[in-house]
Amino acid sequence: MKRLFVVFIAIWITSSFIFAQQKECTGWGWGGVPALNYNADDGFGYGILLDLFNYQDGGYSPYYFKINPIIFFTTGGKQDHILFFDAPYLLGRGMRFNVRLRFKTEDFYPYYGLGNDSEYNESYIETDDDNNSLDTLHGKHYYTVQSDEVILISNFQKALVYRGDGKPKISALAGLGVIHVNMTENENDGIVTKYGY
Repeated sequence: MKRLFVVFIAIWITSSFIFAQQKECTGWGWGGVPALNYNADDGFGYGILLDLFNYQDGGYSPYYFKINPIIFFTTGGKQDHILFFDAPYLLGRGMRFNVRLRFKTEDFYPYYGLGNDSEYNESYIETDDDNNSLDTLHGKHYYTVQSDEVILISNFQKALVYRGDGKPKISALAGLGVIHVNMTENENDGIVTKYGY
């Protein structure tokens, strides 16, 4: 274990020197990875995570501004899309601005009622081998709703005190967030009653 730790530290120090000696970045840079997953509730998930960097003519660390889009879908009807913009120097040195816009939707978001006294009856959502509801009154989507969310968050930072290397040591931060959530009942495959459920 001790040898493994020493090897890890040696690799970390070596990589730090290698990356520290790279030339200064200018213009545009990018990076990205695919997003893949699976879980029993949402099915297969697929999407992409991107990073787009602008370094201008150089001299900006870590970047002049960054755009980070994330696009993600699942076969179970879930979507999660994010657009993040971060600008440490766009408003001038010492002023940082970032904004995050997120759109998230779920076709079958779990909902069991309000409070700790909500009752859950598993027989309401039981299905046969062909995924048909066994309960003719409630149906398999009785405990789910469709959820749509739009979230907008913005932050401004002003450097107040700087470190010796010119980076902010103490900053003031102000932010604003707005969230819109819409939840609607899912179509129920049980028998419609006079009360609508």
